[in-house]
Amino acid sequence: MKNSKSETLNSKQVQNSKSKNQNPLFRFIGILVIVICLGFSASDFGFNHAYAANAQKEYDGIWFLGFNLHKDLFSDNNSTSVKKALNLAINRPFICNKIISDPLIPTGVIPAGMPGYDSALKGYPFDLKYAKELMKAAGYSLNDPRIKNINLLHTDGKKTIEIAKAIEKNLAQIGIKLTRVQFSYQDNQKWSDALSSGQYHMFLMGYKANVIGTVFVGDKDTKFFHLPSCTQLPSSDNQIMFNTYAEAVATGYAACPVCNPEIEEEETDTFSLLQPLFHSAGSANFTFYRNAKVDTLFDQIAANPDLPGDQKTANFKEINSIIQSDPPTVNLFYITKL
Repeated sequence: MKNSKSETLNSKQVQNSKSKNQNPLFRFIGILVIVICLGFSASDFGFNHAYAANAQKEYDGIWFLGFNLHKDLFSDNNSTSVKKALNLAINRPFICNKIISDPLIPTGVIPAGMPGYDSALKGYPFDLKYAKELMKAAGYSLNDPRIKNINLLHTDGKKTIEIAKAIEKNLAQIGIKLTRVQFSYQDNQKWSDALSSGQYHMFLMGYKANVIGTVFVGDKDTKFFHLPSCTQLPSSDNQIMFNTYAEAVATGYAACPVCNPEIEEEETDTFSLLQPLFHSAGSANFTFYRNAKVDTLFDQIAANPDLPGDQKTANFKEINSIIQSDPPTVNLFYITKL
């Protein structure tokens, strides 16, 4: 899922890379291209119609509708009511169950099972009546011309288009007329430029967290994968990087018989999912979200590597709650961990 497969590293570089975030632009483009844009079936996504018996699905990313908070609709004195109205107006159960085939409806921005997930956090139900009331209270009638030319940026993948059309249909019921602006998922540069431009009112985007664990080095010739410390590392032009043991095996590589890499417990990094999206200086903050308290909570974690786990979790929960109270996104579905 990540762009690191195209990179080549020596042993020292691989070990150091565990402490660095990968380029977040490539991470979210990877999600859009691989997960949604190619139009795989739900089973290809790793999504099922129901939880398997005695099995708990794991998530490490989020797919959402983002609001451009520089636009008047999302930045004036009544913008909180508008953002909540859109959360209420979009039929996320339909998107999750019928388009993505996943039974879990997102609440906050932290997926279930990740550090900081709060099962007590209340999500936004599908409630068109209340959504209309909030829009009216914010000063927008059903016929208000200010909401008749709102643009939505998205890519041209099959399921992306299905989701965009479903959102278009939902928002029409509260008076918002969408103009969908579509880019090819194959043109990463144009897509990233469009996201960064601040030109569009809303956009569809997916983003995944980093996984904290051992990076493995594959040998394209022998089809073995190695620990970074292995004496049998291939030359740089024959390397392929894997972020997890499971990823290496799924790609058709076998464990090196010399260094004998083993499956290890991996932790999905909540910080790497949220900070790029919601810190005011975040590298993937295309909503232009800015909240001083949220920045402080992120900065506390970044400045204190030895911060106890329970304190990190408390920070993440507070971030989740703050974002939920004045949402810059509609959280459409959680992305299954591969």
